[in-house]
Amino acid sequence: MREIKFRAYSDRFGMHKVGCLVTEEGTWDFKPDDRSFIGVSMPYQSFFTIEQATGIKDKNGKEIYEGDIVQFNVAEQEYFAQIKYEPICACFMLTRKNSTPYTFYEMYQMNIDKFEIVGNIHEAPELLEEKQNEINNH
Repeated sequence: MREIKFRAYSDRFGMHKVGCLVTEEGTWDFKPDDRSFIGVSMPYQSFFTIEQATGIKDKNGKEIYEGDIVQFNVAEQEYFAQIKYEPICACFMLTRKNSTPYTFYEMYQMNIDKFEIVGNIHEAPELLEEKQNEINNH
């Protein structure tokens, strides 16, 4: 069984690893051993966007989270996609502008497993469009 991991992003505080995620009102006690983790109380800190790890690492060993923008190749063609969680199918999807989304499972069936994180939708939203425009113009 894989470990469930989350990260939190806000325009004000940036991106952080989540060590404690509280979903109901009330008090909580979180004293992290590792200060790179934060605790988030969703009822009181709704300014954070919470994103879950996919359980898959990119080709550099970096954990892929929803909201990440990844680069990958298909038949020697370079593509860029955003990782999104789709509640209807309860799975993570690779979504590209003006294109059909793919599940990670579909990507593995096509032997596409060399993802590389190139940014995330919060800190570089223009990256997804810029990269796709570069590809379309070549």
